[in-house]
Amino acid sequence: MTDLEALRQIPLPSLQSQHPPKSVSLSKLQTLNITDNARRALAIVNGLELPASTITLISLDCNAMKSASQVNNLLTQVDHIIGSHLASACSSPGSGFETLILSSAPDYRGVKTEHHGFQIALEHALDSSGPKTWRFALYNLREPTLKDASPLRHVLMWPNFCSVKRVAIWHASFQWAEDSITWQSVMDTLPGVEIIEPEARVAQGFAHALKLHSALLPQLKKIIIRRSLLAAADVDALSKGLQARATAVSLSIFRCDVEKDGAERLKHIVTESGATFYWDKRENAVSAIRSVWSFGD
Repeated sequence: MTDLEALRQIPLPSLQSQHPPKSVSLSKLQTLNITDNARRALAIVNGLELPASTITLISLDCNAMKSASQVNNLLTQVDHIIGSHLASACSSPGSGFETLILSSAPDYRGVKTEHHGFQIALEHALDSSGPKTWRFALYNLREPTLKDASPLRHVLMWPNFCSVKRVAIWHASFQWAEDSITWQSVMDTLPGVEIIEPEARVAQGFAHALKLHSALLPQLKKIIIRRSLLAAADVDALSKGLQARATAVSLSIFRCDVEKDGAERLKHIVTESGATFYWDKRENAVSAIRSVWSFGD
């Protein structure tokens, strides 16, 4: 029997069924992509024995979830089914995931879901053992006050996430300055991060979070900001946050627009640090900054 034939024979019982299906081994499966309502998707995954090499993509429709407790109960079930697979697949020392990407959940049937879900993608280094790529998404989270921080934090506490060294973020939950607590509560679960790459409006949120919590990501060595619009207040917050850190952090800014006042302040900061600085002044008083410099000792 082929893997495809075996997969087609899996029934879709309730997760509360007293007679769960017999586990099906899919030894040659390379990619598993499930996008469905939560109960059906978990019923499918619960009936599979996934090889460590499988690229697993699971997206759960949480349209019926109306509270944080419902979402967390769902994630507890997901943890029971998927967490053990992650643990066994990355059992050797240092074999955990190295790169984490946090983004808004993908569109579902043409409905925009940027503010109502999240998607994480985890990747190994090329020479690592275990699953190279693993993705998980929740979308159609109905309760706006969730801000996605609670389910994100829950997921990031699963096995082998603590080994992540690089994080790229363009998720809507991280873009607001007043939501710096989201940064702190989520990033506290990732103590080993050395490189962070906030994009677009997320970079603004990160700048203010760093100012409020200078000890955020204690192992941080590099910040890479791309495709963002930085105001003077964002530049001030970023510089104050970096200058308050105990160790030097490399900061790179690429393809960003910086408001005129912010550009002048950046120029002053960079000049003091002795770093290379490029400023393309435009007629509309908005500047493009492409520079790399370090703060700290």
